[in-house]
Amino acid sequence: MTDDIQELIRQKRELEQRIHLLMSGAIIRDKVKLDRISFAGKYQKGKWALFYRYDHVVNRGRGGLPQPRTKWTPIINGESMEKVINQIPDAINALTELYEIARGGEHGTDT
Repeated sequence: MTDDIQELIRQKRELEQRIHLLMSGAIIRDKVKLDRISFAGKYQKGKWALFYRYDHVVNRGRGGLPQPRTKWTPIINGESMEKVINQIPDAINALTELYEIARGGEHGTDT
């Protein structure tokens, strides 16, 4: 029965996320999403942001067992969705340049 409850809880979370997306107008594609900031202080809350989801590991329980997790982190924010959307091409260009530099070996090495 515990497995059934855990499955229902998982389904509930999934439904709540889908409801949030439909109500807020957020857009998610794979590891990026365009959504409102809902977790920050009063000057950021309600602004729009472009988020990136990354993988990390946390300690779980008393024994500190490693458990994989994911986390959304904002990389661009603005007062409106349009302001964030207008910043995306600049971010893509900067990331492309960084990628080219890193792939081309024009950077130092970690020693």
